[in-house]
Amino acid sequence: MIGFILTQIVTLSVGASMTFSNVISVGTLVSYQLLLVGLNLNILALTGSVPYFLDGIAALRRINDILSETPTIQDAPDAIDLPHFESEIYFDNVTFNYSAERSGVKNLSLKIRQGDFAVFVGQSGAGKSTIINLLTRFYDPDKGRILFDSVDLRHATVRSLRSQIGLLMTRA
Repeated sequence: MIGFILTQIVTLSVGASMTFSNVISVGTLVSYQLLLVGLNLNILALTGSVPYFLDGIAALRRINDILSETPTIQDAPDAIDLPHFESEIYFDNVTFNYSAERSGVKNLSLKIRQGDFAVFVGQSGAGKSTIINLLTRFYDPDKGRILFDSVDLRHATVRSLRSQIGLLMTRA
């Protein structure tokens, strides 16, 4: 802002002297002043958008970091494509812990048959999201196995599994 004021003072001083010497007309001096005001408004708008631009660059870097991560769950070399779901999903004595301090589920045995409507309800930390994360293979069980029509999910491609699952998550 101070730079703009100094520029205006210099332009007015030089312009007044040139007008007095009949080098330029008063109209030309006014035109230059209006041009400077218009430029100033554009420069202020541009400098005001710089923080948003920098935030956008930081966000793009974070997105790029996420997209370049290698998933921890990889398809086995001999992984197969799951056939279309026909029978049941079976959690066979599944245990999973996120870490030594943070548990997930312990000794979970559960059958979901074709045509069943499964709803997981419970308090925070009860394992609802953990069950979904295991079913969609964001994690593999520490113990036990998850069978999809008798195929262990660790032997199936992640793509063929996730293409057959739909989720609806809500909060009460």
